[in-house]
Amino acid sequence: MYAFAVTALIYLNHAMPWVLARPLAFLPLAALCIIALASVSVERALELLFIILLAYALSSASLSSIISIGMDGGDVVALHGRVSQDSVQRNGRSVGFRLDAAAAEDRGGSVFTARGSVYVISDQAELYRGDWVRCSGRFSGPIFLSSSASIIDRPLLTSFRRSIVMALKHSLGRAGEAGELSMRLLLGSGELGVYGLSDDARSAGLAHVLALSGMHLTIIASIISIPLRFLGKGARRMIITLFLVFFSFLSGWRPSMLRALIFRMLLESDLRLDEAFIASAVILFSIQPSAAVDLGAEYSFISLAAIFLLSGRMDRGLRSLLPIPPSFSISAAASVAALVFSIPLTLSVFGSYQLGAIVTSLPLTAMISLYMWMSMAVLIIPQLIPLLELAYGAVRLAFCVSAVFPDIISLLPYIALLLVSLMLIIVARNE
Repeated sequence: MYAFAVTALIYLNHAMPWVLARPLAFLPLAALCIIALASVSVERALELLFIILLAYALSSASLSSIISIGMDGGDVVALHGRVSQDSVQRNGRSVGFRLDAAAAEDRGGSVFTARGSVYVISDQAELYRGDWVRCSGRFSGPIFLSSSASIIDRPLLTSFRRSIVMALKHSLGRAGEAGELSMRLLLGSGELGVYGLSDDARSAGLAHVLALSGMHLTIIASIISIPLRFLGKGARRMIITLFLVFFSFLSGWRPSMLRALIFRMLLESDLRLDEAFIASAVILFSIQPSAAVDLGAEYSFISLAAIFLLSGRMDRGLRSLLPIPPSFSISAAASVAALVFSIPLTLSVFGSYQLGAIVTSLPLTAMISLYMWMSMAVLIIPQLIPLLELAYGAVRLAFCVSAVFPDIISLLPYIALLLVSLMLIIVARNE
């Protein structure tokens, strides 16, 4: 129930945000429903309470992400605010980043209060989450086009993070394009605006393999756990959690990473899987409102909900019909489940979708896992750079081969995928 509720609310917020923009309209009705359910089943009433908390958190996050200025947007010549998402190199010399606005200036130099989140495209600038900046420019629709972005203040913690990130990028940069991939897998961003491997991954429907998410958090946890095997369970868990918190901090608290970290910590507190899932959504949208408009966070929740709901049944159905290895069956079932739930979002945003990931997800995920191992080894032993470059060549070739699958704009293949998924679920149920 929770997985369906999370998926439905995220789609609702993406397609019709105005529905959740009036929480006072649905909260009284929801309260009546909880009271009515409590008289029948306390457990069901608690489930509805969790869902309402998520709806309210998502509503509040969406409202706080809408830019609001005390004057006409066309008169704005500068925005002041805090960077909530690291600047990312775009094509050419421009960068993009998300700004939590605090004030706006007009042509006369008057300063007005502003609030909400806005995406800024600016000339070359290296900005980190937490920086306070002044962006000169103008609005173009919902985007602020800035001719310059100057740092007003950089907090001590942001400076500390920047120094570590720059040191790591310097070490990995010696490996060229191979180091660029390592930066993106370990830090979430590289130094190149145009990166061919990202385009190949997008064409192959495997962009999620390169975008930092819960998968990468799990890989890092598995790497760290190996030298800690001699420790007790409690000490090992605490050290791994602290390292993952530090890893998420280095990545700039990206919503998809933060979601995975919160979810992992809630699971370790002995919550049920579904309870930890919806609780992680409530917490994320409460502490990081900009996640409500973050595409990576939307994909993260939708895909994970699909895997929880469908992948186990699809895996059993697939293995009962075909003599295939369990590792491939599990990967294919998870990919199909994620596609079933996420293709409508992909069509809405990009206008096309890919089905090749059903076949290519397992080998590419395995290769990326190995590559992350090697990237961390290179930070300790730079002499391994030639091996990293060889691995990069193999990864690049694999992505190029995977990119041969065509983009699909028709709904017919998606309908066929839904029918196949339904058949697998029915077969699994009749076992």
